Amino acid sequence: MGDILAIATVRHYERAARSGVDVAAHDFAAGGGEQPPAGDRRVDPRVERTPRQLMGYSGAVAAEASSGARPRRGGITKTGNAHLRRIVIEAAWAYRYRPSIGPTLRKRQATLPEDVKEIAWKAQHRLHARYRVLMARGKCKQQVVTAVGRELLGFIWAIGVAVEGREALAA
Repeated sequence: MGDILAIATVRHYERAARSGVDVAAHDFAAGGGEQPPAGDRRVDPRVERTPRQLMGYSGAVAAEASSGARPRRGGITKTGNAHLRRIVIEAAWAYRYRPSIGPTLRKRQATLPEDVKEIAWKAQHRLHARYRVLMARGKCKQQVVTAVGRELLGFIWAIGVAVEGREALAA
């Protein structure tokens, strides 16, 4: 269950966690392929040691063309895993709405460990607040959602580390 991509959306993570299946990026995209493509690999918190590395892997980081002491940053690089980036940014659109746990989400979270639920709740609050602040500054809606998606990757990494740590203790 070390596949962080499977937790890019809560629904798919919980389904994978309940079944005990490790979902590869290709499986997630194609609906059940056997082998991931040659250039594809699973996102592993042991490889991506920091959330910033995971953000870089997804290509959701700012391009930089700096010379000297003045940094010049552009749009996102889009050089990483396009599938991961697309899923995370699509999931980030949900943070337009205020944080809540409705009956459907409560039912899905019933089998999750408390530390994962705590991280998810913290993410809901922080990412919604980030969305509101950036929109209040007058930023373009797509830029705001991309920024929220990049921050969401940090929470996904945190959940992956928590799950990996629990599995390591159990082994």
